[in-house]
Amino acid sequence: EDPSTPSDYLIEAAAMSRYRGRNVSRAASTAASRAALRIIANGRDYPTGIDTVEAHIFTLADNLKKGGTVEAVLGEDTMISEVRERMYDMARENAVRKRRIRSFVGAVETIKTRIEHKAAATAAAGEEGGGEEELEDHEATIRALMAEDDSGAVNDDNENEALRRIKEKLGEKDSAPTRNGGNDSDDDIEEMANQAGESEQSFKCPITTALFEDPVRNPACGHTYSRAGIDMLFKSARGRQPVACPNYGCSNKDVKRADLTEDREMVMRVRRFIKRREYEAQHGTGEEYEDVDEDDTGEVFHGPTRL
Repeated sequence: EDPSTPSDYLIEAAAMSRYRGRNVSRAASTAASRAALRIIANGRDYPTGIDTVEAHIFTLADNLKKGGTVEAVLGEDTMISEVRERMYDMARENAVRKRRIRSFVGAVETIKTRIEHKAAATAAAGEEGGGEEELEDHEATIRALMAEDDSGAVNDDNENEALRRIKEKLGEKDSAPTRNGGNDSDDDIEEMANQAGESEQSFKCPITTALFEDPVRNPACGHTYSRAGIDMLFKSARGRQPVACPNYGCSNKDVKRADLTEDREMVMRVRRFIKRREYEAQHGTGEEYEDVDEDDTGEVFHGPTRL
């Protein structure tokens, strides 16, 4: 199924549209408002399919980086360059899909506000509701608001985080400003680790110093933490002071709990690292390890959860 069209959101729009007609009542307005609330509450889950696809693209980019093993074996003038270009295109397409999902949820929020204002005005006037009045066609309004949002949208590669990460992993890091305010120390160290083959340290939480467990990613600076570790920092701060990113050299001094999302890519990378380590423990480091993860189906993920 195309992750750009989660079946829920147009179905939800149609559900809201059912609450219009000749016999409009206060109960119908309440039902429409509840449908809107359900859509808004589910809004963060709609991009789940896109997030899973992007996690797999990031993993593929790690394997197809310039000067890497795959390129050395197959050569640069092969389908590798075409695959890289396709990854860039998918990142751009997914950015549009995510924007349209945000646009849809925003349109529903607008409708919900209109319904509430109208209900408040009716109550203040002492009217019962009902009669021959018709509610607006919510589905048509949603489409109109989304079309208006589309007309003013600008697709900027410099604002596309997924595209930037793919380029970094492929060894095509551009000159765009980094998310940590221009301090590249951590990113450069990680890039060198990738070029040389990732070490165990790159799979460890900077807070717990153990392998990542239930990793969550901070989109503001791009760093990842174990859920229990960052939760411990928030509890220690008790809301009295901001929590700084614990990664050395990061300039992000105010990590937002609500921004943290499940790091699907790190889940797969840690799983592969553990498999590779177990293989080498049994067969020795001299044996060639085939880095194939048969479990990378995305089924273990349950959407971009937040702390």
